[in-house]
Amino acid sequence: MSYATKTRPVSCTIAVVFLLTLLSSCGGSSGGGGGGGDDITIPEEFSFSLSIDELDPFTITDQGGSGVTLGTLAPVTGTYVVDSGICTLGRDSLINIVREGWEAPYNAFTIQVLSDITAETGRNPTQGSFKVTGGFPDTVSLTVVTSPSPGATISLNNGAQETYTWDELYALYLDENEEYWRWQASLSALIITRVIEEVIFSGDTLLQIEVNDDLLEDDGSITYSGSPFPGSTPPSGVPVQQGTQTLSWTDTSWDSVLGPGDGFSWNYYWYWNNIPSEDIDLLYFGNVRMLGFLENSDGDEITSVGFMPEGSAAGGVFYDGFLIYTTEEVSPGVIDVYEDDVLVYDGGYGIVFSTE
Repeated sequence: MSYATKTRPVSCTIAVVFLLTLLSSCGGSSGGGGGGGDDITIPEEFSFSLSIDELDPFTITDQGGSGVTLGTLAPVTGTYVVDSGICTLGRDSLINIVREGWEAPYNAFTIQVLSDITAETGRNPTQGSFKVTGGFPDTVSLTVVTSPSPGATISLNNGAQETYTWDELYALYLDENEEYWRWQASLSALIITRVIEEVIFSGDTLLQIEVNDDLLEDDGSITYSGSPFPGSTPPSGVPVQQGTQTLSWTDTSWDSVLGPGDGFSWNYYWYWNNIPSEDIDLLYFGNVRMLGFLENSDGDEITSVGFMPEGSAAGGVFYDGFLIYTTEEVSPGVIDVYEDDVLVYDGGYGIVFSTE
C-alpha cells in the first residue's frame, strides 16, 4: 500500500471560502509501544470516535467576531479508509451548533446523521442524510443526491423537497431575506464537511507519525515546503516567498522513544496551497497541538491510535488562534491575500481510530 502525504486537507477550499462568506454576511494512553515505521502494519480501514470537550469547544470565527461553536454530547463515530481518504460519518452521530448573531431559538441546534454520510478528501458528500432540530418546533431535513447534479434536497417538516447543487446550497445563506431553516441547512452542510476534513486531517497526521517515527526520533521534526508564490516577491503582508509546515515531536516521557503519551504539533508558517486549476486558494498560519498520543497494537498491527486525554493529562487536537486566509490570483502571476477574509480556529477535539 502506498500513502500520499495529504497533511492539512487542502482541498477544503470551497467549504472554507463559503464559511468565510457565511460568517461575515450575517449579524488516556496505554499499551502499544514505540512508533510504527517498518515494524507496524497499518490497517486499510479504521473506525473512529470524535468528541469535543464542552469546556474547550471547537470554534470557527471570522475577524469580525461572528462564529460557530461545535459540541458533542456523545462521540461522533464513523469510518476512515486510509489509502483513499474516504470518511464516513455514522448514523445517529450528533453535532451541536451555536451560531453567534442569529436570533434565538434558531441560533442553537443539533445535526443528527440519519444515514451514513460519506465523502472523500476535499470533496462534497456523495451519500447520506441528516436532520436539524433544536429549541424550535421545526425539523429541517437534508439528503445527498447525485443526479441531475451533485447536491442535496432539503425540506421543512417533511414538506416539499427543494433540490440544490452544492454551490447553490452553500449560497442560500447569502440571501438576507432567506428563511432561517434554509440558512440552517446551508450551514449544517458546511459543518458536516468541516468535521469530515478534521477526521481526515487527524488520520493523516497519525499516519505521518507512524511511518516517520524513526525520522522524528532522530531529528525531532519533519518540514514540508508549501507552494512558492509566483514572481520575485511574496504578496503584501506575507514575509516569505515559500512557506512551510513542520511536524514536531515532544518526548513527554524523556525516553527517546516515540510512544504513548507523547505530544506533537504542526507549525504552519505562511503555508500556501496553490491549486493551479483554481483562482482561490488557502494560506495557513499558526500551530496545531496534538497531545496525549495513544497507540495500541496486536503483534505488528495497530489496533488503536489517536489523541485523547488520560486522567488529568490533556489530550486531543487543539487550535489556538489558527488562521486560514483566502488568496486570489487576480491576474496571471499576481496573488492577493484577503486579510479581512480570515477564519480563526480555536479549541479542539479528542479522536481515536481503532480496528475493534
